[in-house]
Amino acid sequence: MVDLSKPLSPTDVDESRQVQLGWTDYMRAILQDYITFFALSFVLLLIVFTLGADFLAPHEPTGLNLRDRMLPPGSIGRGGDFYLLGTDELGRDLFTRLIYGAPPLPPRPGPVSPSHVQEQHPSLLRHVTVTDCR
Repeated sequence: MVDLSKPLSPTDVDESRQVQLGWTDYMRAILQDYITFFALSFVLLLIVFTLGADFLAPHEPTGLNLRDRMLPPGSIGRGGDFYLLGTDELGRDLFTRLIYGAPPLPPRPGPVSPSHVQEQHPSLLRHVTVTDCR
């Protein structure tokens, strides 16, 4: 019999009574929790769109089509093209631009120097003044 007045040590626990959780238990828990299920589905959908943008996009992201400007969602353009989310004021497909709007890769790890930021994004440091801190 185990004395419950003092903390349990690893030798007091019967190893045969430990529960091993498998991947089916995790999947069952995810499917039962709606918020987790929808969050995981959204993340997976984002990953699929990010990695497969070239294959999933029906049009060029910067392709202009002035004849099909400002079409509502679900429209068919004059050239027979289907626009799931419609077009903008320059005739660009909004669904394609939404897919290409996801970043292709996460930012690379490592330290970022001010010179790197200046080279890559000069507009970020336009209003920063450097003072001498000696």
